Amino acid sequence: MAIDVEALLARVVAEIFDENVSIVLEDAAAKRPQTYCAHLHSAAQDRRAHLCATYEWFELRIPDLDVSVTLFDYDDDDAPKDDALRELGLVARAYLDGEGCIESRRRFLRRGTSQRLTLDVNDRQWQFGKHASSVPYP
Repeated sequence: MAIDVEALLARVVAEIFDENVSIVLEDAAAKRPQTYCAHLHSAAQDRRAHLCATYEWFELRIPDLDVSVTLFDYDDDDAPKDDALRELGLVARAYLDGEGCIESRRRFLRRGTSQRLTLDVNDRQWQFGKHASSVPYP
């Protein structure tokens, strides 16, 4: 049986986020077929996040810091997909609630700085970077 990724994303977002977070669900676009996204915004903290889902991967992007993290799940069972997307949703909620440590680091061979976000959610540490992330798989 095929997994309805769009319904899975809508259900997880509805369960995790309350009225303090504005949610805009985006249908799959022609540019990215079968990729569904929820654009999340916390007005209280003025933070944004994008939670995206496909059949094979889930991504949490933090456009404020230009960092992201991706979880892969090639299984045909919907329970692990639900768990992975829910875990990313909880991480997004923690960031939108103002949690986390944001570090600015000087780039090695380029000008400027890069951002790194570290969040502790459910006794697991998540580190987001532009080019590298540390992910505790659920």
